[in-house]
Amino acid sequence: MKTVKRKIKSKVKAKIPAKVQKFWRSWAQQELGLVPAQAPLVALPFDASRRRYYRVKGQKLIVADDPFLSKDQRQLRVYRVFRSFKIAVPRMYHVALKQGISVQQDVGDQSLLTVVATAKDLWPWLKKAMNILIRLHQSDFAHCLEARELP
Repeated sequence: MKTVKRKIKSKVKAKIPAKVQKFWRSWAQQELGLVPAQAPLVALPFDASRRRYYRVKGQKLIVADDPFLSKDQRQLRVYRVFRSFKIAVPRMYHVALKQGISVQQDVGDQSLLTVVATAKDLWPWLKKAMNILIRLHQSDFAHCLEARELP
C-alpha cells in the first residue's frame, strides 16, 4: 500500500473575515478608544466548533465569530446560568447578535484538560466539579434563561 503525504495548510494562518475586521475596528474605537492597528486580531487554531476565535493582540480579549449566533443562543443561555451561580466562565463584554460576533475575556492558552492532566493532586479539581454539579442540579435557573441582557 502506497503512503500518500499531504501538505496540510495551517488553519492558524487563516484570513480574518472582513465582517469580523469591520466589527472590531468599529467596536475597538467606540468602546475602548483603541486604534485597531494598536490591537490587531490574530486567528486562533480551529477546533470542531462552528465558531472561530481571534485573539486581540496586547489585550485580554477574544473576538468570536459564530455564524449561527442569531438563530441559536444556547451558548449565551449556558453563560447566563453559569454566571448567575458564580461559576467561573470567561466574561462576555459584548454580543452583536445580528453579526454573530461576541467579545469575550481571554483566559489564556492553557486548557482545563491540560491543567487537570498535569495536576499532582486531582482531588481539589474533582471536588470543585462536584460542587458545581450539585449547585446546578439543586437550583431553579429558569430566571437565567429568560433574561435578555448579559449579566
